[in-house]
Amino acid sequence: DAYAIISSSTQVRSLEVDKNGLATVNFSREILEGRVISAGAETLGIASVVATLSEFPDIREVRFQVEGKESGTIDGKSIDNWWGFGGIKKQPFKM
Repeated sequence: DAYAIISSSTQVRSLEVDKNGLATVNFSREILEGRVISAGAETLGIASVVATLSEFPDIREVRFQVEGKESGTIDGKSIDNWWGFGGIKKQPFKM
């Protein structure tokens, strides 16, 4: 009964880490098409990316972008609300 939270067509367009340990992950627009059915699943999806990046000792926080944007819309879909629940409004996410 498992399903992918992040669409398989989603690409990581870039990953940059600044000198303060802030990682900025820039996803392609397909990330907005993820199939999340609950706030818990959304939180798990975001937390899984943050947890993966926390494996790198120089990364302390994570910020998400879609097509280089942190807010607004792409193709009529809200970046701020990400998958529709809590979204990425509370960025950056701390380890």
